[in-house]
Amino acid sequence: MKRKTKIILAILAVILVFCLWYTRPRSFEELAGDGHITSVSISAGIAGNRNGKAYTHAWIVDSNEGRDYVNSGIEDILKSCKYRVSLRSLLPFPSSYSISGKNDILFITIMADMEDGSSFCGSYYGATARLEFDKTVMVQATDKDISEKLLAYAQEFGW
Repeated sequence: MKRKTKIILAILAVILVFCLWYTRPRSFEELAGDGHITSVSISAGIAGNRNGKAYTHAWIVDSNEGRDYVNSGIEDILKSCKYRVSLRSLLPFPSSYSISGKNDILFITIMADMEDGSSFCGSYYGATARLEFDKTVMVQATDKDISEKLLAYAQEFGW
């Protein structure tokens, strides 16, 4: 092989290794840090259209007013699965997800403060999520039912 071909193949190999490393499954702790949640608020909802009528059902859960058990409950759910970071997270402009072809849309929004003083915000749409820590990270949860678990928790403990 020519020298230029070898250089190009080496560069492509480095790019491939970086992409595989960057998109490897990571735990919630690897993304958010090792601290525990000290305060959390969740908004969970289902929206859709049935028989020509639009509807929305929503639940809210927070750890205010002595409901500290919510912190550990949500933390357990978030830490129960791994997340694969999308290569779209490397783009300098914000990415968004479109949801099409579904009758019901499930959406979860989480805002939490961590014990180290940091905070994070998460928007879950099925297994797809947009997590915002010190930077915005687009992820795909390895647990396809993560949003349903968060919704079930919100329905049980929310109002």
